[in-house]
Amino acid sequence: MIESSRHKQERRSRRDAAGSSSKKLQQQLPHSHLPLLQQEQQPPPAAQQAARKSLKKQNKDSSRDEITHFSWQPGMWLSDRYRVLAKLGDGTFGRVLRCADVRLQTQVAIKVVRDVSRYTAAAQIEADILREVNRKDRRRESRCVSLLDAFMHHQKHMCLVFECLGKSLYDVLAENKYRGFYMEDIVQVAKQGLTALAFMRDCKLAHTDLKPENILLQGEEMYETRPPRPSEEDDNSVPYLRPDSMQVKIIDFGSATFEDDYHSSLINTRQYRAPEVILDIGWDMASDMWSLGCILMELYTGDVLFRTHEHLEHLAMMERIVEPFPVEMLQKAQRGAGKGYLATDSRGSVRLKWPEGAASQGSLDRVKNCVPLESLVLPQDRLLADFVRFILQINPKKRPEPEEALRHPIFSVPKWGR
Repeated sequence: MIESSRHKQERRSRRDAAGSSSKKLQQQLPHSHLPLLQQEQQPPPAAQQAARKSLKKQNKDSSRDEITHFSWQPGMWLSDRYRVLAKLGDGTFGRVLRCADVRLQTQVAIKVVRDVSRYTAAAQIEADILREVNRKDRRRESRCVSLLDAFMHHQKHMCLVFECLGKSLYDVLAENKYRGFYMEDIVQVAKQGLTALAFMRDCKLAHTDLKPENILLQGEEMYETRPPRPSEEDDNSVPYLRPDSMQVKIIDFGSATFEDDYHSSLINTRQYRAPEVILDIGWDMASDMWSLGCILMELYTGDVLFRTHEHLEHLAMMERIVEPFPVEMLQKAQRGAGKGYLATDSRGSVRLKWPEGAASQGSLDRVKNCVPLESLVLPQDRLLADFVRFILQINPKKRPEPEEALRHPIFSVPKWGR
């Protein structure tokens, strides 16, 4: 799907407009069913980059704001179309409410954004991205969430209306005491995740924040069964609930970035962050493939693949679990911000500054306790480790594109044992 020059121009113009103040945005937008950001003038490239960079920095600092959410009550109305039923959850940017769409006689999920200028601007950008995604996904096969509507509530709160989905994969993990998913279910998530990444690649779009919290089940039905794998930590008093359907959708495009837009130096939630991002040597859509690999192993083991909160330790874990860093990546990192994680040996070869750079003995122990991917799965499930190793390649240039990954033998297994 090649984006026309006209659509590029319109999108860039809308992004530049999204960086303006909340007051200006509210003056431009009607009370409901707004056509978002319709300015047609193309900003100078430098101005567009500066606006995007400024907004990214503001969003990064958003945690400093006191969290105050939209006040709601059952039965209240958002515009003249949506009646509030219940609260689905809260986040930094806003509150999600389950609502009845009285026009279409269905239920929807509405993200009501906090009345903060930078959050309003970020919501404008997310809506803009999703409109572009939905425009290209005419057959609704992308596995990306559908934006149904967008409007301003009382000229204060930006509202994004989405299809109503079920629990996140993280919620299912947590409710099942982190006992993992069935292999058959993991493979379904892998296939749909790759389908979504293939679609986004055609759109020249990187999601940049893939994680179990941002992959939602389409259905809500669950049934009780035995856990997928034996565990010494099994609590038989807690039932294992398996989703009746593993159809999923990718959500939260608030940090998504088009190929020709400004790229923040730091993306992703840490545990799903690709090595090229940590080394600050530039990233592209291949970073999403790394995140997907991390997610799949977490769905199997019930635990994050890289349990760390420090950059150098994270890189050292990657070498223990996946493979050594290619010399060319480290040499490139030497020329930038990543040089602090590197050292040169007696022969002049560049390597990770490990173990001498470890922050503590605890950090050394955590890395030492890491094992290769193959050791994390049961013998009968080695094909999963083989697949994850295929997509978790340290060098982003060697990671397969989604279409190639979909040809892996793991997707040809007729039936997985329980």
